[in-house]
Amino acid sequence: MRAFLVYNLPEEYNNFQAAVNGMDWKIVNHNTLETIHSRLKYANLSDEAIAELENLQEIILEDISLKKLPLE
Repeated sequence: MRAFLVYNLPEEYNNFQAAVNGMDWKIVNHNTLETIHSRLKYANLSDEAIAELENLQEIILEDISLKKLPLE
């Protein structure tokens, strides 16, 4: 199967960049979630810091879920 995306440049440059850099954004999100997970598991954090990190993790995961983006 092949798929082609066509953009009218320079008018659609931002959309083109979003498509080209999609995997990089996925990696950034994955790394961010991994960092949060590691800090929650291994860092000596205050209860307030733990709550904030868990809240941030939930926000990211909820956004990923709402947009039906794959995590793998």
